[in-house]
Amino acid sequence: MGVILVSTVSGSGQPACDSGTHLVTNVAACVGGVDESLLRAQALDCVNRARNEINMHDWRFLKRSVTSTAFVAATATYTLASAFKSPSSFRLLDSNGKPYRDLQYVDDATMTHSLPQQTLTGPPTIYSLRNTFNDGFITFYPVPDASTVSGYTWSGEYYTRVAEITDDATGLASIPEEICNVIIAGGQYFLVSEREKGNPAIINHKWQDYQRVKMLALTNDRRMTDDVGTRFRLPSRRSTIYTNSNDYYGQFP
Repeated sequence: MGVILVSTVSGSGQPACDSGTHLVTNVAACVGGVDESLLRAQALDCVNRARNEINMHDWRFLKRSVTSTAFVAATATYTLASAFKSPSSFRLLDSNGKPYRDLQYVDDATMTHSLPQQTLTGPPTIYSLRNTFNDGFITFYPVPDASTVSGYTWSGEYYTRVAEITDDATGLASIPEEICNVIIAGGQYFLVSEREKGNPAIINHKWQDYQRVKMLALTNDRRMTDDVGTRFRLPSRRSTIYTNSNDYYGQFP
């Protein structure tokens, strides 16, 4: 085997949103109320309405990774680093840290109602994700036993959400600046639609601008590729047992 070189990354990565104050100021400015506290509160609510729409999609910047993690005998459920929104992929790794088996995702309800009365133990074949308050959990089945602990670990990826935005100077390092533009456009549309009900022309203009920048961001996100295929392809209408994430669009029947 050839020599393995580790590339050291320097720099701060992709440009990020400035802060919640920056977003609120840009949204409030469209109706001339940058310094009005009540209007800023309304603008903040509109910013978070746009954020909620952002969270309806699985974006690459919202993907979180779990590195090789040890099993515990007779323990099926483990804590994730953050609350999950949707699955991407999880797998078993062998004792050398090499991929051994891709695990099949099932939703929490299916997992709960499909388990047999007699608990099976051994290397898992399926997994499920769920949230309790702001924690995220992953559950494996069959339940890992002592042989699984010594022979395997697990790793994977999942999608989380953009957290609630507040009107303060805290930097939004986890949100790319391209998405910042979408949130501002969405916030302006929601604010104008509430305050300019008698002006359908401006409401329609802000709606079209919001849809334009959101679709540009979605197209750019799906055009990028990763190790399982091209994200730009539309998804199959037939469901799969693998995942519901954008990662597998069009890859399985």
